[in-house]
Amino acid sequence: MNPTLVAILLALVLACNIAEPDPMLAQAQLVLERHRALWVQTGSSDYTYEYQVLCECSYNLDQAVKVTISDGGIKSVVYVESGMVPTQWGGGPVYHTPDSLFEVIQRAITAEADQLAVKYNSEFGYPMTIEIDYDVNATDDEYTATANNYTPR
Repeated sequence: MNPTLVAILLALVLACNIAEPDPMLAQAQLVLERHRALWVQTGSSDYTYEYQVLCECSYNLDQAVKVTISDGGIKSVVYVESGMVPTQWGGGPVYHTPDSLFEVIQRAITAEADQLAVKYNSEFGYPMTIEIDYDVNATDDEYTATANNYTPR
């Protein structure tokens, strides 16, 4: 068979196999953009909220923390139940702001996560619950985060 014809046929086969965008992720992108715009419009740069993350990762935060934000940056983190400062504060886990939670969701969409479920606050738009499974056939790649009790200051 002619090598040029083989190359053309191979190119056609590969072109036909280009995957269509995942409708779940396309919808997630639209919803993310809508809620991020609401957050930018209604959110504050000074607030507190409660944050918790569960994952098989080095920064598993199975205890909820209260995060205080001033001028858009994290100023303090304390455990909700005890009011104590986490021992790893300053060098341990990543404590997200609602702004950075939008980025967590965007990374999951960009990475084409197998499963992504997000519940947004209807008044302010910030992500309240994020559940990500990057690969349903893999173990220990699941990520769940919650952000609740947002209180502007």
